[in-house]
Amino acid sequence: MIKEIRVNNYLVYNTKATFSLEADMRTKKLSDNVYHSESGFNINKVAGLFGANNSGKTCLVRAINSLKNIMLNKPAEVPTNLFSKSNICELGISFLYDERIYNYDVKFDHTTINGVRNGFIYENLYETKLDQYGNKKESIIFSKDASMGKYYFSENKEINALLGEISNSAPLLYTVNPTKYPIIEELRKMFTEVGNSIVVIDMNNIPIDYTIYNLKNNSKYSKLISEFVKLADVSIEDFKYSKKPIVSEGGVNKPQEKILERVSLDDMYRLISVYNGKEVPSINYDSKGTKQVEALASFVVDALLSEKTLVVDEIENGLHNSITKAIISMFVSLTNKKGQLIFTSQDEMLLDTSRLLRKDEIYLLNKSKKEVNLYSLNEFTANGDGIREETNIIDRYNKGALGAIPRPDFTGLMLEIEGEIKRCQN
Repeated sequence: MIKEIRVNNYLVYNTKATFSLEADMRTKKLSDNVYHSESGFNINKVAGLFGANNSGKTCLVRAINSLKNIMLNKPAEVPTNLFSKSNICELGISFLYDERIYNYDVKFDHTTINGVRNGFIYENLYETKLDQYGNKKESIIFSKDASMGKYYFSENKEINALLGEISNSAPLLYTVNPTKYPIIEELRKMFTEVGNSIVVIDMNNIPIDYTIYNLKNNSKYSKLISEFVKLADVSIEDFKYSKKPIVSEGGVNKPQEKILERVSLDDMYRLISVYNGKEVPSINYDSKGTKQVEALASFVVDALLSEKTLVVDEIENGLHNSITKAIISMFVSLTNKKGQLIFTSQDEMLLDTSRLLRKDEIYLLNKSKKEVNLYSLNEFTANGDGIREETNIIDRYNKGALGAIPRPDFTGLMLEIEGEIKRCQN
């Protein structure tokens, strides 16, 4: 589970921003939304990012994906802010692993010397513990600051001596021989498992490959995926992968959705929906929204059963609000232990703090010409802002009391269009 994400000088974020999933236990409402770890930390199972177009929601999703790839030693985008004078991008993540909280911060320097980037000039991995009084105590596992020439590795003095000599082209754990140093292998294992437990998808470009794979191989998820689709679309009686392709009367047609083009037509015509007892190819008969439900189903089921963190950009895209709410409800249910959902949305109807989300699970983004502000609804108080437990958040949001809402006025543009029409008529 992710406890916190930190960004600085990354894409639209020109200043430090923190996205925390640590639950504020002063809030007693919707307590099932919180996972209570054995180490004493309380982590929200769901968090939503709300804001206007181009306010930084997708950029934060991209930051999570960058951290995932860094931990897996895969190519990761680490772009700096467009208007920043600094070449150094900063990212950080705090996560739950084996019921303990670890924190990893990294700085990537794009400065080039003799055609070579300075790369990963700073890395810091440390564990956070709670003492008997609830106070946080931090213990460093390793720290590397190449720009200052400072290096520290707590478990091995030999590795400590090596750190000043290793390349900055890759993360530290992937530049030291794990065969010679078992602690490196152990930490790599942690990074790999955490990285693989984070799944990032974009509802505008969601792949259906994983659903096909599970249905095709009759995995432990196949029955649940089929049930998910049937519950989301009441007109579908069954959803399955057929032993042979079923071609409709119109013949074989390429899918309209570009994302489906990478899936073989043979597989696509084996993906079957059943309506009134008749089997038909999903590719020809299901709506775009239903196809998105079918693709999303495998990721949701996998996250819940395998206790992964599912990050969904624009979760409401193509889905009815009731389906989106039902998906969120699956993650906040008492039955779900450590499956986690992080999503972005522009659907204000999801700002339901009475039955769906806690205040500390809602983050808002407000973008000005100078910077992006990322803040939690939990920062609004009863005394200072008039935001109470019983406050209608949706109403307050739509009235602009919480920020993070566009206020376009196209009146002037319409007058210009009207004038242009009259000129064309003359």
